[in-house]
Amino acid sequence: MNVTGIGGVGGFGIDGGISAGSAGNTQTGLPIGLGMGLAMDESAMNEFGSMTEAEKEKIILEAKDARSKKEMERIINTLEPPDDIDMTGLMI
Repeated sequence: MNVTGIGGVGGFGIDGGISAGSAGNTQTGLPIGLGMGLAMDESAMNEFGSMTEAEKEKIILEAKDARSKKEMERIINTLEPPDDIDMTGLMI
């Protein structure tokens, strides 16, 4: 599958920003819900940007199959590092 839009129109631009491209055309670019979710979550956007093309493609395909806002939020949340790292008991 050719993931048009990663690195160009309909995905991540050169400056790291997100463009919905063809109004979120899920056939050729980043699904609009994924793009909006990444735009609202800097850590998820950074994680997505650091992925390989194959990893990005997997996330995009999963996002295209999402049928609700809750499903899309779950996908975005998988891109975030855990907030609650328990440092208790660690010796430095």
